Amino acid sequence: MGLHWICDEIAGMDQNASLAQSRRLLGPPVGIDYDGGVCIGMKKLVLIPIVLAVMVLAGFPVVFASHSTPFNGSFSGSFTMTTQTTATITGTGQLEHLGTTTFVASATVTGPASCQGGFTATEQDTFTAANGDKLFSSSNDIACPTSATTFHFTGSWTITGGTGRFEHSSGTGSVDVTGVETSATSGTFTSTVTGTITY
Repeated sequence: MGLHWICDEIAGMDQNASLAQSRRLLGPPVGIDYDGGVCIGMKKLVLIPIVLAVMVLAGFPVVFASHSTPFNGSFSGSFTMTTQTTATITGTGQLEHLGTTTFVASATVTGPASCQGGFTATEQDTFTAANGDKLFSSSNDIACPTSATTFHFTGSWTITGGTGRFEHSSGTGSVDVTGVETSATSGTFTSTVTGTITY
């Protein structure tokens, strides 16, 4: 009769067949018919891929889960005017998710602000965590003088990526800065950062 007959009997077997009859019909779990095909116990053939698919899909939410959480901190440092419209900024501070952090930025004046004597600027920032992971952001800022040598700086920032665990990060927030000019081309600052991050 060959294994073709066994496969036909398995496919048409009544659900109420006895265990002994099932074992007699199923025989070895795998056989090769005369055409080179494979006859496998049908329930196993169907159930194994289903179980594997469920296990894989169930794992995806854990593997690819994102964490959107507060992203707050504070910094202090210094700035140096490199031209009349550009400056480099460096500092250190504490940021949630990064811990002790170093900060490097380049700023470019883009025009006057609505406040008297103020200006607008764009900024490209790099934050480096203690373990070396980096976080990149850009910001749009407004600076308004509060005295002859001090100014108040506010801005909105957007996270643009990073390295390590922050490679696919995103987020937004605001920054509030107080700056003090210590010479015609340099000064110091303190700042607070408020926002959220997803990574």
